[in-house]
Amino acid sequence: MIAYHFISDEYALDVISSQWIKLSLFQDLNDPFELLSVDLPNEQARREARKFKEFMAKQYGILCFSKNWTNPLLWSHYANRHKGVAFQFELNSDIALPVKYRKNRFEIDFEKKIRLKEIITKEETEGIWLTKYESWQYEQELRVICSKKDCKEKNGLLFHPFNHDISLKGIVLGPLCEIAISDIEAALPRKEEIEIIKSRLAFRSFNIVQQRRFKKINIEK
Repeated sequence: MIAYHFISDEYALDVISSQWIKLSLFQDLNDPFELLSVDLPNEQARREARKFKEFMAKQYGILCFSKNWTNPLLWSHYANRHKGVAFQFELNSDIALPVKYRKNRFEIDFEKKIRLKEIITKEETEGIWLTKYESWQYEQELRVICSKKDCKEKNGLLFHPFNHDISLKGIVLGPLCEIAISDIEAALPRKEEIEIIKSRLAFRSFNIVQQRRFKKINIEK
Protein backbone atom coordinates (compact mmCIF):
# COMPACT_ATOMS: atom_id res chain seq x y z
CA MET A 1 0.00 0.00 0.00
CA ILE A 2 1.41 3.39 -1.06
CA ALA A 3 0.99 6.30 1.37
CA TYR A 4 2.57 9.70 1.99
CA HIS A 5 4.03 11.33 5.09
CA PHE A 6 4.38 15.12 5.03
CA ILE A 7 7.21 16.90 6.80
CA SER A 8 8.85 20.31 6.98
CA ASP A 9 11.93 21.02 4.86
CA GLU A 10 13.80 21.67 8.11
CA TYR A 11 13.73 17.98 9.05
CA ALA A 12 13.54 16.21 5.69
CA LEU A 13 17.24 15.47 5.24
CA ASP A 14 17.52 14.21 8.82
CA VAL A 15 14.73 11.72 8.13
CA ILE A 16 16.45 10.56 4.96
CA SER A 17 19.85 10.09 6.59
CA SER A 18 18.63 8.51 9.83
CA GLN A 19 15.94 6.33 8.21
CA TRP A 20 13.73 7.07 11.23
CA ILE A 21 10.30 8.70 11.30
CA LYS A 22 9.04 10.69 14.29
CA LEU A 23 6.27 9.14 16.34
CA SER A 24 3.26 11.41 16.93
CA LEU A 25 1.98 11.39 20.48
CA PHE A 26 -1.75 11.50 21.09
CA GLN A 27 -1.52 14.45 23.46
CA ASP A 28 0.34 16.50 20.82
CA LEU A 29 -2.02 15.95 17.87
CA ASN A 30 -3.96 18.91 16.50
CA ASP A 31 -7.37 17.29 17.02
CA PRO A 32 -8.45 17.54 20.70
CA PHE A 33 -10.94 14.71 20.14
CA GLU A 34 -8.15 12.14 19.68
CA LEU A 35 -9.01 9.09 21.81
CA LEU A 36 -12.14 10.94 22.95
CA SER A 37 -14.16 10.30 19.80
CA VAL A 38 -16.77 8.19 21.62
CA ASP A 39 -20.21 9.34 22.70
CA LEU A 40 -19.93 10.43 26.35
CA PRO A 41 -23.48 10.93 27.68
CA ASN A 42 -22.69 10.95 31.40
CA GLU A 43 -19.93 11.42 33.96
CA GLN A 44 -19.26 7.69 34.27
CA ALA A 45 -18.63 7.39 30.52
CA ARG A 46 -16.42 10.47 30.58
CA ARG A 47 -14.41 9.11 33.48
CA GLU A 48 -13.83 5.76 31.76
CA ALA A 49 -12.91 7.48 28.48
CA ARG A 50 -10.34 9.67 30.23
CA LYS A 51 -8.79 6.64 31.92
CA PHE A 52 -8.62 4.83 28.57
CA LYS A 53 -6.99 7.83 26.87
CA GLU A 54 -4.39 8.21 29.61
CA PHE A 55 -3.48 4.52 29.45
CA MET A 56 -3.24 4.41 25.65
CA ALA A 57 -1.31 7.68 25.43
CA LYS A 58 1.31 6.30 27.83
CA GLN A 59 1.79 3.09 25.84
CA TYR A 60 1.33 4.07 22.19
CA GLY A 61 1.84 6.70 19.53
CA ILE A 62 1.00 6.85 15.84
CA LEU A 63 2.61 7.36 12.46
CA CYS A 64 0.34 9.41 10.22
CA PHE A 65 0.12 9.02 6.45
CA SER A 66 -2.18 10.17 3.67
CA LYS A 67 -3.41 8.22 0.68
CA ASN A 68 -2.53 11.15 -1.64
CA TRP A 69 -0.22 14.14 -1.91
CA THR A 70 -2.29 16.40 -4.19
CA ASN A 71 -4.43 18.25 -1.63
CA PRO A 72 -2.97 21.74 -0.97
CA LEU A 73 -4.24 21.76 2.63
CA LEU A 74 -1.91 18.88 3.46
CA TRP A 75 1.07 20.89 2.22
CA SER A 76 -0.08 23.99 4.07
CA HIS A 77 -0.69 22.23 7.39
CA TYR A 78 2.03 19.56 7.51
CA ALA A 79 4.85 20.56 5.13
CA ASN A 80 5.78 24.10 6.18
CA ARG A 81 3.42 25.83 3.79
CA HIS A 82 4.53 23.94 0.66
CA LYS A 83 8.26 24.25 1.42
CA GLY A 84 8.57 20.69 2.73
CA VAL A 85 8.29 17.24 1.22
CA ALA A 86 5.98 14.26 1.11
CA PHE A 87 7.77 10.96 1.63
CA GLN A 88 6.28 8.10 -0.36
CA PHE A 89 6.19 4.87 1.65
CA GLU A 90 5.09 1.36 0.90
CA LEU A 91 3.19 0.20 3.99
CA ASN A 92 2.27 -3.30 5.02
CA SER A 93 -1.52 -3.29 4.58
CA ASP A 94 -1.89 -5.31 7.80
CA ILE A 95 -0.65 -2.40 9.91
CA ALA A 96 -1.92 0.59 7.89
CA LEU A 97 -5.33 1.38 9.38
CA PRO A 98 -7.67 3.81 7.56
CA VAL A 99 -9.28 6.54 9.63
CA LYS A 100 -13.08 6.46 9.64
CA TYR A 101 -14.66 9.88 9.25
CA ARG A 102 -18.03 10.25 10.94
CA LYS A 103 -20.67 12.88 11.55
CA ASN A 104 -21.53 11.38 14.95
CA ARG A 105 -19.37 10.05 17.79
CA PHE A 106 -18.42 6.39 18.06
CA GLU A 107 -20.66 4.60 20.58
CA ILE A 108 -19.59 2.33 23.44
CA ASP A 109 -21.89 1.37 26.29
CA PHE A 110 -19.51 2.02 29.19
CA GLU A 111 -22.22 1.49 31.79
CA LYS A 112 -22.91 -2.01 30.50
CA LYS A 113 -19.21 -2.84 30.35
CA ILE A 114 -18.69 -1.78 33.95
CA ARG A 115 -21.79 -3.64 35.11
CA LEU A 116 -20.80 -6.87 33.35
CA LYS A 117 -17.07 -6.37 33.92
CA GLU A 118 -16.38 -6.51 30.21
CA ILE A 119 -13.16 -5.24 28.69
CA ILE A 120 -13.03 -2.96 25.66
CA THR A 121 -12.77 -5.18 22.57
CA LYS A 122 -10.20 -4.90 19.79
CA GLU A 123 -12.90 -3.57 17.44
CA GLU A 124 -13.94 -0.93 19.99
CA THR A 125 -10.32 0.05 20.58
CA GLU A 126 -9.78 0.54 16.86
CA GLY A 127 -13.02 2.54 16.74
CA ILE A 128 -11.61 4.92 19.34
CA TRP A 129 -8.20 5.09 17.66
CA LEU A 130 -9.55 5.62 14.15
CA THR A 131 -12.68 7.77 14.46
CA LYS A 132 -12.43 11.42 13.43
CA TYR A 133 -14.99 14.09 12.61
CA GLU A 134 -16.04 14.10 8.96
CA SER A 135 -14.50 17.53 8.23
CA TRP A 136 -11.04 15.93 8.55
CA GLN A 137 -11.66 13.62 5.61
CA TYR A 138 -9.58 15.74 3.22
CA GLU A 139 -6.55 14.13 4.89
CA GLN A 140 -7.47 10.58 3.70
CA GLU A 141 -5.44 9.40 6.66
CA LEU A 142 -3.86 6.03 7.29
CA ARG A 143 -2.44 5.28 10.74
CA VAL A 144 0.18 2.90 12.02
CA ILE A 145 -0.19 2.36 15.77
CA CYS A 146 3.21 1.91 17.43
CA SER A 147 4.27 0.83 20.88
CA LYS A 148 6.59 3.38 22.45
CA LYS A 149 8.90 0.59 23.61
CA ASP A 150 9.69 -0.23 19.96
CA CYS A 151 10.88 3.33 19.29
CA LYS A 152 14.17 5.13 19.80
CA GLU A 153 14.34 8.25 21.96
CA LYS A 154 16.37 11.27 20.89
CA ASN A 155 16.21 14.76 22.38
CA GLY A 156 12.96 13.91 24.15
CA LEU A 157 11.28 12.67 20.96
CA LEU A 158 10.48 9.12 19.83
CA PHE A 159 11.39 7.73 16.41
CA HIS A 160 10.39 4.56 14.58
CA PRO A 161 12.79 2.96 12.07
CA PHE A 162 12.09 2.33 8.42
CA ASN A 163 11.75 -1.43 7.90
CA HIS A 164 10.09 -4.00 5.68
CA ASP A 165 6.67 -2.80 6.88
CA ILE A 166 7.44 0.90 6.38
CA SER A 167 9.68 1.22 3.32
CA LEU A 168 10.73 4.50 1.67
CA LYS A 169 10.07 4.47 -2.09
CA GLY A 170 10.05 8.09 -3.19
CA ILE A 171 10.01 11.78 -2.34
CA VAL A 172 7.67 14.51 -3.57
CA LEU A 173 9.22 17.96 -3.28
CA GLY A 174 6.70 20.67 -2.42
CA PRO A 175 5.97 23.52 -4.86
CA LEU A 176 8.16 25.88 -2.79
CA CYS A 177 10.72 23.30 -1.67
CA GLU A 178 14.35 24.37 -2.17
CA ILE A 179 16.09 21.16 -1.10
CA ALA A 180 18.72 20.24 -3.69
CA ILE A 181 18.74 16.82 -5.30
CA SER A 182 22.46 16.58 -4.53
CA ASP A 183 21.70 17.04 -0.81
CA ILE A 184 19.17 14.19 -0.97
CA GLU A 185 21.77 11.99 -2.68
CA ALA A 186 24.31 12.81 0.00
CA ALA A 187 21.84 12.14 2.82
CA LEU A 188 20.81 8.65 1.70
CA PRO A 189 22.82 6.22 3.85
CA ARG A 190 23.14 3.37 1.36
CA LYS A 191 22.73 2.34 -2.23
CA GLU A 192 19.09 2.94 -2.94
CA GLU A 193 16.73 3.64 -5.80
CA ILE A 194 14.46 6.56 -4.93
CA GLU A 195 12.00 8.28 -7.25
CA ILE A 196 11.88 12.05 -6.83
CA ILE A 197 9.03 14.23 -8.09
CA LYS A 198 8.97 18.01 -8.15
CA SER A 199 5.45 19.36 -7.66
CA ARG A 200 3.75 22.62 -8.60
CA LEU A 201 0.43 24.38 -8.28
CA ALA A 202 -2.04 23.17 -10.92
CA PHE A 203 -3.03 25.68 -13.59
CA ARG A 204 -6.72 24.74 -13.87
CA SER A 205 -7.66 23.32 -10.48
CA PHE A 206 -6.79 23.75 -6.80
CA ASN A 207 -4.60 20.64 -6.72
CA ILE A 208 -0.88 20.13 -6.34
CA VAL A 209 0.42 18.26 -9.37
CA GLN A 210 3.62 16.82 -10.74
CA GLN A 211 5.89 19.35 -12.38
CA ARG A 212 8.57 17.01 -13.58
CA ARG A 213 9.64 13.44 -12.97
CA PHE A 214 13.32 13.08 -12.20
CA LYS A 215 15.20 9.96 -13.07
CA LYS A 216 15.35 7.41 -10.32
CA ILE A 217 18.41 8.05 -8.21
CA ASN A 218 20.73 5.10 -7.73
CA ILE A 219 22.99 5.99 -4.82
CA GLU A 220 26.32 4.17 -4.50
CA LYS A 221 27.91 4.36 -1.09
